[in-house]
Order: sequence, then C-alpha cells, then structure tokens
Amino acid sequence: MNGEGTIHRCNGETLTRVWENNVQGEGQADCNGNFTEKFIEDGAEYTYVGKKSGGVRSGDGSSFFSTGLIAYQGNWAGNNKHGEGREYLSKPSASRDPNCYKDFNHLHGDWVWYQGSFRNGKRHGQGTLYFTNGEKFVGNWEDGHANGEGTIHRCTGVTQQSQWANGK
Repeated sequence: MNGEGTIHRCNGETLTRVWENNVQGEGQADCNGNFTEKFIEDGAEYTYVGKKSGGVRSGDGSSFFSTGLIAYQGNWAGNNKHGEGREYLSKPSASRDPNCYKDFNHLHGDWVWYQGSFRNGKRHGQGTLYFTNGEKFVGNWEDGHANGEGTIHRCTGVTQQSQWANGK
C-alpha cells in the first residue's frame, strides 16, 4: 500500500498516516504498540515489526527478509538482536559435506536456524545451530563464533563432544 491510509486502533482512536511499500511512516505504532520499519544490515534489506524505545529497536520483535520470510524473532536492544531469539537463514541449501562441520566460519547455506542467546547482534552464550541434514550443534558461542564446549548430534544418534575456538 502506498499513500494515505487510516488506522483504526483497538481503543477506538482513528489515525490517518502515510504508507510507503506497505509500511507506515516512521514513529507510528499499531494498536499493540508495535512499530514497523525497514532497515539495512550487511547490505540486505529487512523489515522490523516490534517494540522500540528511544527510537531504536528494543524489546520483543521480529525481522523479515525482503521476500517476507522471517529472519529473526526474539529480543532486541539498541537496534541489535540481544537476549534470547531464533535466527533463520534466508536460503538454506543441501549440505556439501554432511559429516564435516569442523569450521563454522564457512557453513554458507548448510544451516537452517539458530536458537539461543545473542549479544549486540551476534550469537553469544548457549545456543543450538540446526543443519540442513538434520544434525545439530549444541554449545557455547562467543562474539558470533562457536567457542568452548560443544556437541554435534548426528542423525545416526552418535554425539561428538569437543572444544571450539573462534568457530573451529
């Protein structure tokens, strides 16, 4: 929707706002107190729907890829993923080597989603990374990298526990 539109709030209030590309103007909350805005991160465009505080994404919210698929759902602080959340890859692909996850810095499309803690926009603390082949890594993350103790759970039922440093 583009142009002027009317919002009928839950409390009976009616507001007229300008919309561009299905997003209402900056600073306008819906009847649940959620804001909608577009933002750019790492060169990609996202849409955020959620809480704001002091003009920044803060509290419960979700971001969506330009395709409309969900990118992240969880807590935000200072415009960053922060606290507990779930992050999704936009285009997961079949794993090139389903038995070799020795370097998480080069997974590319081999993972589907991550569930766990974030700090300042990066995976940090306990979390689980789910791979395209059904296997998963459960462990500690630091500054976006697997770091410390972690366990790979293979589809065969075998678990492999090891120490990680900077994603390796």
